[in-house]
Amino acid sequence: MKEKLLTLTQKLTNAGFTIQGMEVEAKDIVRIKFVDLKGLQLVVNSTAAKIEEGNCPEKVLTKIKEILGTDFEIKETLESSEEDMFQSLLDAA
Repeated sequence: MKEKLLTLTQKLTNAGFTIQGMEVEAKDIVRIKFVDLKGLQLVVNSTAAKIEEGNCPEKVLTKIKEILGTDFEIKETLESSEEDMFQSLLDAA
């Protein structure tokens, strides 16, 4: 995942986006925050990404989707595999 995350941040910065910071949400999920994009955030794991749009212009969203589309499946929800395993254990009980 580290390599994909580095590649993604390079693509984003090369496209003109300024990354404010990155937060580890879970063992396999990272949240990327941007400067001056009115709340736009990306939540990514090794295969998928969720776009939290905020009040971001449609033009910017289209550009983000193009960048993500090459390496990530865009999803409406994104959960950690840790949560999936926990839910599986609950369902099995």
